[in-house]
Amino acid sequence: MAKNSSSSNNNLIVKNTAFLYFRMIFSMGITLYTSRLILTTLGIEDFGIYNVIGGMVSMFLFLNTAMSNATSRFFTFEIGKGKDSEISIIFSVSLTTHLIIIGVIFLLCESIGVWFLNSKMVIPEDRLFAANVVLQVSIIASLINILQVPYRAIVVSYERMDMYAYIEIFNVILKLLIVVALMYATYDKLITYSYLYLATCVVVFLIYAVYANFRCTGANFSPKLDRVILKPMLAFTGWDFYGNASVVARTQGVNMLLNMYFGPVLNAANGIATQVQGAAMSFAANVMTAFKPQIIKSYASDDFDRMNQLTFAAGKFATVLMLLTSIPLMIEMEFVLTVWLGDWPKYTADLCRLTILFNMLSNLSAVLIMGIHATGNVRRPNVINGTIYLLVIPITYMIYKYIGAGPLLPFVINIIAVIIGLLCNMWTLSILVQSFKLKKFFVSIFIKCSVIGLVTYGLTYIIHTLLVEGWGTLFFIICISSIILLFLSYSILMDSTERDFINKIVKSKVHNFK
Repeated sequence: MAKNSSSSNNNLIVKNTAFLYFRMIFSMGITLYTSRLILTTLGIEDFGIYNVIGGMVSMFLFLNTAMSNATSRFFTFEIGKGKDSEISIIFSVSLTTHLIIIGVIFLLCESIGVWFLNSKMVIPEDRLFAANVVLQVSIIASLINILQVPYRAIVVSYERMDMYAYIEIFNVILKLLIVVALMYATYDKLITYSYLYLATCVVVFLIYAVYANFRCTGANFSPKLDRVILKPMLAFTGWDFYGNASVVARTQGVNMLLNMYFGPVLNAANGIATQVQGAAMSFAANVMTAFKPQIIKSYASDDFDRMNQLTFAAGKFATVLMLLTSIPLMIEMEFVLTVWLGDWPKYTADLCRLTILFNMLSNLSAVLIMGIHATGNVRRPNVINGTIYLLVIPITYMIYKYIGAGPLLPFVINIIAVIIGLLCNMWTLSILVQSFKLKKFFVSIFIKCSVIGLVTYGLTYIIHTLLVEGWGTLFFIICISSIILLFLSYSILMDSTERDFINKIVKSKVHNFK
């Protein structure tokens, strides 16, 4: 019976991953095209202003990110234990807490945010009014997105990935439509874009809220702060708050240092790098979104062997899929940027490469964090990782101020920090889950994935140097890097059980095709 249950859950992971990939491929194409239209329509300066203001607002959302992780974890944990009666209480407590968070973040944005924009940021004088309007509209949009979190979390916890995929596809279509509408706007395009983006946030929130209320058990709100539920949730949130605040401070602190020392053009380059990073990361993120509920439910039901099996599998598949997109993208970066954007700011290609490398490492660390979150014991990793990540900002600032360096410096320091954080997460999970083998994970995933990635990149790059830049070369590089990577991954990275599972899926698809 347990074997049948595991098989059923594995099939659910595959099914959910398929839905998420359908969403991702559709969304990626539209998002990349939309980004080009935004850059062309707004111009590099306004695009940089919008990016840095959006980043500044997101700095104040670290509390919500921590609460979002707690909400998702507690929903999934109770579903895994089969306690449906607790879900309604968790939902009400979560939504009430998010309303309180909205009030806190609103006050922070309207005080510190407004002061920082007008006193510290490098904004051309003739765009200062528009920047202030964008700030206010971005604050409202962010608060609506906060309110959306409990509804989206309960949809994902119930593993309704089909609906989740459809809503997110609709979301990117709306974003494309507002950019097309922006091209015909006669009023200030930067201000107009911020208002149109706000409208999409409202529509998507309403869809999540209506669907969750009608299709997810327990998504019924009544204002309450149940102490039995709230105490462990706040304990989880409190430590996760520090970790997430550190990550946001590091990310947006780098963006602001780039603004202070190099101006809005580097913010535009960083914004483009963030778009490329998101596109590449989405391949791995889909795997983790599909695996995470199963990992938490396995821990909740005391099935630690399956939890470890899923953690190792998620690490392997997520990393391979990240490499699958990242390697050809890093090699063909200049051509891709030219086709995508036409003209692009200086340093964009190098920023994109470093950001992708950072995210490949961060992606593997995120797999371990899923296991840590399942246990609910998040104090140690957040204190250690958060402190490491926070140090990136003062180190970068001191080097810029007293020594001087180029805009790539903080991204190199980021990579060093995430490697240290990854090793700390391995150690932490091995303490929290005794059956988790640190040495095995380090060797069979971190080392093997690194070797496979370097060999694939090296062989593909040698072939790249022999070819002339163009669409044919891009297509060939994608094909050859994929063949090398998949062959090495299947032969070296996957164990016999995973190879059997892959063979079964391939045979099933071939049989259905016939």
